[in-house]
Amino acid sequence: IGAALLLMLACGTAEEATPTSSAPTPTPTLFVPAVPAVPVLATATPTPLPGVTAVPTATSTPVPVGDQPKYGGVLRFANSAQHTLDTIANTGSNYGAMIGEAAIFNQLVRVNNQDWVTVEADLAESFSVSGDGTVWKFQIRQGVVDHEGDPYTVDDAYWGVLRIIERPNGVQAFRQSCLRSYLEDVWDENMQALPNGGAEITGANELTVRLKAPAMSFIPCIANHAVVFQPSKYVKLIDTDPSGETRDLTVAEYVGTGPFKFKDMRLDDFFAVERYDNYFREGLPYLDGIEVFVMPEQSTWEAAFSTGRIDFNSNSVGPYVVSNATVDQMKRVLGDTVQFDRVLAMGLGGFDVNVRRPPFGPAEDPNAKKLRWAIQIAIDRGEINELVYDSNGYFTFPYFVGWSWIHTEQEWLANFQGFDPSPEAKARDMAEARQIMEELGYGPDNRLSFTFLASPTGVTPAYAQVVSRQLRDLYMDIEVVTSPERTAISRTGDFDIVTFMNGASFPDPDTFNTDINLEWGKGGQRVSGWTNPEWLAMHEQQALAQTLEERAVILRQMAQIWHEDSLRIGTVRPEMNEGWRTYIKGWVSPPYHFIQRNFERVWIDKS
Repeated sequence: IGAALLLMLACGTAEEATPTSSAPTPTPTLFVPAVPAVPVLATATPTPLPGVTAVPTATSTPVPVGDQPKYGGVLRFANSAQHTLDTIANTGSNYGAMIGEAAIFNQLVRVNNQDWVTVEADLAESFSVSGDGTVWKFQIRQGVVDHEGDPYTVDDAYWGVLRIIERPNGVQAFRQSCLRSYLEDVWDENMQALPNGGAEITGANELTVRLKAPAMSFIPCIANHAVVFQPSKYVKLIDTDPSGETRDLTVAEYVGTGPFKFKDMRLDDFFAVERYDNYFREGLPYLDGIEVFVMPEQSTWEAAFSTGRIDFNSNSVGPYVVSNATVDQMKRVLGDTVQFDRVLAMGLGGFDVNVRRPPFGPAEDPNAKKLRWAIQIAIDRGEINELVYDSNGYFTFPYFVGWSWIHTEQEWLANFQGFDPSPEAKARDMAEARQIMEELGYGPDNRLSFTFLASPTGVTPAYAQVVSRQLRDLYMDIEVVTSPERTAISRTGDFDIVTFMNGASFPDPDTFNTDINLEWGKGGQRVSGWTNPEWLAMHEQQALAQTLEERAVILRQMAQIWHEDSLRIGTVRPEMNEGWRTYIKGWVSPPYHFIQRNFERVWIDKS
């Protein structure tokens, strides 16, 4: 995975035209270099600890060689929910959302959907960068028509950038917040275009994008699955509604340029797309269509997959965690008719602590901070991984454990108290946590009571129960409250602690800084109610850093602040078992769940 990511971040290729730099500085210097420029740290080979998955890796099955693609057939998926049509308002990374984003729409640049490594042009026919790394020019592909037959133009691409940066009428766009960290503003306070702004049409088919400073992760950010570009004719009506309110797209407005076009849907029931015959990549797609059925119960999905009612499992981008035992059972029963790969769900998992009110707030209150710290160090992540995630998970430190240029796994465990799951370390942590609680006046006869808000689906209820049991030994009595409205409730601040499971959008620390860890309403997904000003200032500094070594120094400090403030308690994030029928050809699982999946080169062969 590491090698693939380094290649992906270092490559900037086009399908039909090779991007050229407008100055001698080669494009790859803007991204992660092949050899990270950080000091070599002398560390021994990690010894596996109880409940710890070592730096997670993915597996994938090679594309069949020599098979001839066939036309026809419909792929069927299960999904946990389907709530919205406007891609900029999607809050999840489930298959329903991703098919809506990937199959119906395109990106300016994308990760190649065959090798999952190369970054290639998509709606942009080619792209180039200035010598100082701050000005990018995208040549918009000619001859692209949307699903209603209208041409896709540079004006559409411009509006796609503008609505992400300016969020007119309050559109959410939180999964695209990395772009707001990198790009200059597009409008002034009067909604007039700024000279030399973040986006400008500079030619008949040329879109110019201007960065505040060179950014290593700009291309991974703009190539992430959530940054899709819609025709502007309908979204512009929403974004400029004089009422000042935003709304979702209607099904009649759900028009894109991708390999499939919208066919039919019922929210939270099913979703269907069909082949688009005028797709700009000639001869694609091979499939007649894709259907997604909402199956919120895991047992329903497992039965549907086992009996052949659906062709793909959706757990790699949904709330489900299919156990190794279930996979083994399906393989025994279904034999070589199914294939399972491992897909890494990079991101953060754990629970937010509400610092707006007692007992965990106000945030600046030293006693409230001590209480949050006691929880931070008392939680046994190894037990959570074993009992809830079938030991398929990995610990969610402030940044992904695979980025050893920030910290190696052993350094995370050694320097971030509470994560080491060894019995000796947990005994010390729990003793310190109890001492903190007793100094705050808690004990067997004066226990702290509060609620734990969780969703009722997937593994979340089990997760909440395990956490609650662990904290019982810390003089805490926790009532687990499950609600399908968990997300909406948490955003109002009406909770004590609440579960979260946030997927990364692209393989760079800035996906944690922007898309995940910023407060809700400011571009991120955190709902704890507090942002550390020092942390925010460091975020701005690291985004402008020019080397990994320089970034790493700042990111380590940011991680330490995040951990010690204990606003968001990271625990475990799963690796996923992704399964599909072996009559599905031309498919290789991507290493990470957040990579676009439009299925344009997939076909069905049941012969």
